[in-house]
Amino acid sequence: MKNTGNYKELLKTFRLNIYELKNRIIFAPMSTQLANTDGSVSERMVAYYAEKASGGPGMIITETFHIDNHASRFTYVQPSIYHDRFIPGLSNLADYIKRGGALAIAQIGHAGRQTTFEINNCEPVAPSRIENGPTEHCHELTGKEIREIISNFAEASFRAKTAGFNGVEIHGGNGYLINEFLSPYTNRRKDDYGKNKILFLLQIIEAVHEAVGNNFITGVRLGFSDYVPGGLDSYDAIKTYASIPEQLVSYLHTSAGTAESDDYRIQPIYHNHAILRDVSRELKKVTKIPVVLTGSINSPNLAEDILKKKDADLIGMGRQLLADPKLPNKIADHGMNNVCPCIRCNQGCLNRVREGKTIKCSVNPHTGYENLNYYYLRVNNNKERNRVLIAGAGPAGITAALRASELGFQVKILEKESKLGGLLNTAQFEDFKQDIRDYLEYLKKIIVKSEVKIFRSVKVDRVILEEQYPDIFINATGSLPFMPSLPKNIPYEVVDIRKVLMTLDEYLDKNNIVIIGGGSAGCELACTLSLYKKQVTIIEQAPDILLDIDPVSALGLRRLIDKRDLTIHVNTKFTQLDPNGVVTSKENVTIYGDLVIFAAGSLPNGEIDQIIDSKRYRLGYNYLRIGDARKVGNLYDAVNTSYWDISSLLLRYLQLAYSSLRKLDLIYYNR
Repeated sequence: MKNTGNYKELLKTFRLNIYELKNRIIFAPMSTQLANTDGSVSERMVAYYAEKASGGPGMIITETFHIDNHASRFTYVQPSIYHDRFIPGLSNLADYIKRGGALAIAQIGHAGRQTTFEINNCEPVAPSRIENGPTEHCHELTGKEIREIISNFAEASFRAKTAGFNGVEIHGGNGYLINEFLSPYTNRRKDDYGKNKILFLLQIIEAVHEAVGNNFITGVRLGFSDYVPGGLDSYDAIKTYASIPEQLVSYLHTSAGTAESDDYRIQPIYHNHAILRDVSRELKKVTKIPVVLTGSINSPNLAEDILKKKDADLIGMGRQLLADPKLPNKIADHGMNNVCPCIRCNQGCLNRVREGKTIKCSVNPHTGYENLNYYYLRVNNNKERNRVLIAGAGPAGITAALRASELGFQVKILEKESKLGGLLNTAQFEDFKQDIRDYLEYLKKIIVKSEVKIFRSVKVDRVILEEQYPDIFINATGSLPFMPSLPKNIPYEVVDIRKVLMTLDEYLDKNNIVIIGGGSAGCELACTLSLYKKQVTIIEQAPDILLDIDPVSALGLRRLIDKRDLTIHVNTKFTQLDPNGVVTSKENVTIYGDLVIFAAGSLPNGEIDQIIDSKRYRLGYNYLRIGDARKVGNLYDAVNTSYWDISSLLLRYLQLAYSSLRKLDLIYYNR
């Protein structure tokens, strides 16, 4: 494999215990919900990890295997390691990971208080009896129960070794049971486990080492800050972790946050990248144990810089290797070309898993479907080269175009604007949107390199459709923003939010700004405008702001809002505009601004439908709406639904055209 030298540190080998990692990229653990419902390893789960291994990381750390059948689960569908009957499935998983060239590490852990009665059919357990949400308390563990849990960790590690894993990672972070013993917020015990808060972890490490011996990797995931009042902070954590015995532990792995500070566990776009870099650097000063740094590292350039400056020994990437599992191989072969960036939206991964659904990814439709060969094919001899015409070059249109091209179709995109990317272009001014801008550049790069023909500044109408007369027509024209009819002679400017986001500089002469709509888009823009010393008022008719995004992202955005000087009115409905300003549903409340911005949602663009439904032109089943043109949603919806909808339509079309797909030369890829 060619090494360009651009990522010399990242691609160096590294020794852990008796093993040598081929590079310093680690696939970090993430819950997937892909296991069987009885906790055994499923074929879908094996395929998921096998693809990650084939992408080239030096080591893969699995999601958490729960260690008992009592209180240790934290999701309904979580893989199990508490009984020998799970060993065959574990062995199959370890084998596929190692076959792909990566070391296989099984993460083992206990939920502690961060679970529910419904998940485990028992009261959650914790070091102390404290509240666990508005309706639950935790059972305070007895000394006997603590010893049983320590034994369960040891037995779980032995099963992992028996199954063929190269090591285990003890999950002591993210607010779960071990983290709870380490934190003064959750550990209020008066016995030895309260006086010496690391004692529980040290006893687990010793028990695991006794069970597996020396020639087996034992890593520990550690929490460095709870980000809650009275909780663990990084200064005390680093001092405490200095006592972890170097001869028993192969590596330490950073984490932060608890259920109460969820946005620090899996950071949304509103947090800085490499959020724990300073912590990792300080930890390395007090221990000789190698340190894995994880947390919003979605750029190989950033990872290389961290290693060059010796702020960490190994780099953990979770969501980034969902977005592009082949990143390690790509950077080893030809640098950063065609690496799809993670946009830290949490829509397909964290949010879906929290809803009890299987893991997916907003920018990689393959994630979670690694076992479906039918959709992993290319068509080599589509001799007819059937024509696909796509109106709109936003993320849905580009995704559909690339998929249609893979299936052997002639593809044209007609984009009415001069720029590709659709609404992704609204991310150009907000400082926390760099990941979105990187994704836009990635899409433009790969669509230009493909066989898809692109025509800009061309709006599809009836004449163009009749001239082109495609075999299949895809409507990816997106949505139109809600705007009320405007009264005459109002002394202030009224615009929709998209116009402001596209041309922010044109509106910076306005000082008193009213935003109608307290969803994520309106609140993000308000935060940006406040940096320019603007007086910004948000009007939201719902009981709260940010109800359109997942709770973790909302929590991260609220932290930004709290730092800004914004005026927010909830339970306040816009009723009309008059010369005095924005009239609201609250008595005697009219809000004036020299700029009024509508961020009140959007509706599917129906212009193309009017053409298709006319008597002069019909396409029948060969017409498909995708993305916001079908149903207004988020980026996850746009990319994933367009990919799978176009796959279904085009493969069905080929079946009809060729009677059977057997007549085609099908090439399965990414396997």
